[in-house]
Amino acid sequence: MDRFSPTRTLMITLGALLLLLPACDSGGASEEEEDVNNQFSLTISPLNSSTAPLATPKQTHSDSLQGWSFFYDSEGRHSDTSPTGDLFLIYFNNTEAFQDGEAVKEGLFGVASLYDNRPPTGSHPIGDAGDEAVNEGDAFTFFISENFDAVQNQTFPFTLYRVHDGTLELSHSTDHKLKGTFETQAQAITLDSTGTITRDTVSVSGPFTAEDVETYVNTSTQF
Repeated sequence: MDRFSPTRTLMITLGALLLLLPACDSGGASEEEEDVNNQFSLTISPLNSSTAPLATPKQTHSDSLQGWSFFYDSEGRHSDTSPTGDLFLIYFNNTEAFQDGEAVKEGLFGVASLYDNRPPTGSHPIGDAGDEAVNEGDAFTFFISENFDAVQNQTFPFTLYRVHDGTLELSHSTDHKLKGTFETQAQAITLDSTGTITRDTVSVSGPFTAEDVETYVNTSTQF
């Protein structure tokens, strides 16, 4: 009896390992496939005189924007909308279920754009459209509006926040989920009921979590 003990011990050990392996694989899959709490919360604040020339806003803006966020990666898909041939977009809107086409741009809507594929974790700069770093895929652009359909139609009133400087800090970046924080300076462009446009300097900052979608939405704006 004793001479078979090592064999029985080995079989018991192997059996335990076989039971553990499926459990480990299943756990890894469920982490990536779990539902993503894809919400964002951005705080809008006037910049003081030590960081910007416009210390007092000309208009009253929302002090925060909340909603849901999604991201689109052109990798593996056809894209002729980017100077580099690649395009990565982070969408922000007030609809929990992402809508295809123009419907997604009604009401609150914003986009952070990068002429590249999905970026890794770390700090990523944000600049103005037309900047060399933006055109080469080394920096994001970012804008957001409370009523983007009014921006497109140039009907009043509307406010558009166009970021011209700042960073996007990514703490999570996978095919299924993106998570990070914005720390930026922006122009708050407001068209009031008289048709007068005013431009204030504000900060736009806060966290977001985004889930992937397969939809490209044209987001060009003249402002």
